[in-house]
Amino acid sequence: MEKRNTRFTQNTDNFCFVCCLNDLNHRFKRETEESKPIFFLWRSTFLIIFSLLFSLVSNSAQAQLISAGFLTQGNYSRIRNIENFRRLAYGAGGFLEIQLKDNWRIRPQLLYSQIGGDVGEVRANTTSLRLHYIENQYSFSYIFEGNYWNYQVSAALSGAYLWKAQYDKNPSYDLRWATHDFDVGWLVGFGFRYETGSWRWFSTEFRHYWGRNSVFLDRFGFPVRNSVFSLRLAYSFPVKMK
Repeated sequence: MEKRNTRFTQNTDNFCFVCCLNDLNHRFKRETEESKPIFFLWRSTFLIIFSLLFSLVSNSAQAQLISAGFLTQGNYSRIRNIENFRRLAYGAGGFLEIQLKDNWRIRPQLLYSQIGGDVGEVRANTTSLRLHYIENQYSFSYIFEGNYWNYQVSAALSGAYLWKAQYDKNPSYDLRWATHDFDVGWLVGFGFRYETGSWRWFSTEFRHYWGRNSVFLDRFGFPVRNSVFSLRLAYSFPVKMK
């Protein structure tokens, strides 16, 4: 009976994926270069719209309490629609939290987040696809009061700029020529929150993110989107009270 060379097959799968990327590079390099001014304009417009939305919401709400804080999170991510395994990564950033009414909160956030996946059919022979995003999130939360811990349920919209994409361990190998500059998506989360008084609190939250945009260019042949589970820790302190 003929034995299948599993290692050769795994290497061939990764080689085919790289070949697809190289073919995309040759066919669309000129098109990508010509479209850079359009991407820059679209990126600037996107950020301006997010900023305006935040200003309108915060001004109309006439917030009574405002706090600021820091967050860090562990990411467990993969790229949907290609052969890959989830990989562990991390993120960190800052936020503001505004009390809208009673137990409702809005939280604009700015953070760095690394996600991606380990490409390959067998875990022992994979190559990391690392995507580095600068992310702008706007989450809405409702706080349920408990005896010791409070509980929070959140939903969020996210816009993220991809500033680096790496497929192997060589830091100079950047795949941004084959990717979209932006990803947009939504998140849901559930967590616990311990308040120490005077608008100071600690929280831990489990979240899931669904990316809407394809990571690679549309003409790559099929959409591949981000899927990220996150465990987040946050600390907040008061900056304004009315």
